[in-house]
Amino acid sequence: MNLKGMNVTHKKFGTGKIVNIVEDKMEVDFKCSIKTFLYPYSFEKFIVMEDPDTQEYVTRRLGQLNEIKRAQKEQQLKKIQADTYAKKMRKKTNSQAVFAMKENTLEDVVNNNSIFTGNNLSGKTKGQARVPKNMNINSACLITSKSSKESESERSIVGIFMVPEDFIGERCIDGMIPAHQDHFILWNEEHEKLLFWNYFPEESRLAKWGNSEMKYVPIAIVQNVLTDMVNLTQGEEQHDKAVEFYQYFRDMNV
Repeated sequence: MNLKGMNVTHKKFGTGKIVNIVEDKMEVDFKCSIKTFLYPYSFEKFIVMEDPDTQEYVTRRLGQLNEIKRAQKEQQLKKIQADTYAKKMRKKTNSQAVFAMKENTLEDVVNNNSIFTGNNLSGKTKGQARVPKNMNINSACLITSKSSKESESERSIVGIFMVPEDFIGERCIDGMIPAHQDHFILWNEEHEKLLFWNYFPEESRLAKWGNSEMKYVPIAIVQNVLTDMVNLTQGEEQHDKAVEFYQYFRDMNV
C-alpha cells in the first residue's frame, strides 16, 4: 500500500502528512518541520494513521515483521546454544560410535539414511531406545559386520558416516541417528578388508563385543580408519570422497 500523502498523528508533534518512505525510513511533514522515523516501527508507540483501514494495514505489517524478528532471534539463540554445546561435547574423548549391526541391517541404514542405537538391555529404561548422550555434531558412526560363520576377531568395517551439523545426541530420544547428506562411505567387498579389532592396541584387543548394538570408541580409532580408507582408494573414484570425509572429520574434531 502506498502511504505517501496519508495523514498521521504523532504524540508530540501533532498532525502531519507522510511525504516519503524509502525502505525503513519515513518522512513526515508537520508543517513547521519534516521529521524522519523508522518505518513501520514508529507506529508501535508514537504515530497513528488517521485512516482506520490504513492503520489496520500498518498494524498487520508490524505483526508480520515482528514475527520474522522473533523467529530470527530464536534461530540465533538456538545456534548459540548449539555452538556452546558443541564446544562442550568436543572435549569428550569417546564421542564416536561403532555399530555391530545386530538390530540394524546395512540395507535399512542405506535406504533410511539413519541407524538405530539399539535398546537398553538393563536398568529402569530396559527395552527403550538407547539415547546416544555422548554424541554430537563431531561424531562419526562406524558400521561393522561379521557373518555367523566368522569369529568376532573377523568383524570388519563396512561403512562410516558423519552425523548432521545440527545433531545433538541428548535429544535423540528415539535412538535413530541420521546420516550426513554428504559424508557417507560404504566399504564394499572390492576393497581390502578393514578388520575392526585391529585398530585397537594389541594389549587391549579383546575381540569381544557383547550384546549391545552400539559402543563408543576414541577419536583416534575413527581417524585411523579414515586414514586407511584414503590410502586404500588411491586412484579410485571413491578417493576424493574419502579425502573430503577425512578433512571434515578432522575439522570437526580439532
